[in-house]
Amino acid sequence: MKLRTTTPRLLTTLAAAGTLTLAGCTGGDDGAVAPETVTATETAATNGDPAAPAAEATVTEDASAAPTDDVPADDLPYGPVGSEVTIAGESATVCIHGDGWGTNIWAGNANTSCEFVSEAHQALVEGLNATEDNIRNHLREQVTVNSPVTGQDYVLTCVPRGERLVTCSGGEGAAVHFY
Repeated sequence: MKLRTTTPRLLTTLAAAGTLTLAGCTGGDDGAVAPETVTATETAATNGDPAAPAAEATVTEDASAAPTDDVPADDLPYGPVGSEVTIAGESATVCIHGDGWGTNIWAGNANTSCEFVSEAHQALVEGLNATEDNIRNHLREQVTVNSPVTGQDYVLTCVPRGERLVTCSGGEGAAVHFY
């Protein structure tokens, strides 16, 4: 019998799924949502050899990292590229302005360069038709984006936040907003 080894990407996906599942299940009497940490551990035989020592990997995700609040479309600002705006109570910079894939504004928070926003945009719209496809109908829960600034890959978790706004967050406090 051949056993598959577990990849870090699979473990990240499992941890994110557990995080999203449990994110809505916490809270106190005051209605505040408490941060929840989910840890997924999976053990698999290495190199397809069932007799080999098992390799164990643990991925921990902070459930409070992915925003889940709905933001009304009327609260979404418009401004030219480079303008500072507030999106869902967070300071952001408008990086891309235009009509394609059902979006008008792509912005990044203070921890996100416009170059990274552009790379996230490219990763999310890959394979879509700008005039026919609305990105919300094809939104991937997670996307891996390479940062032109750090040269590293980061996994972003994308969450719809109302009818129009989508926030993809992850890495080291990065957030890419589009609507």
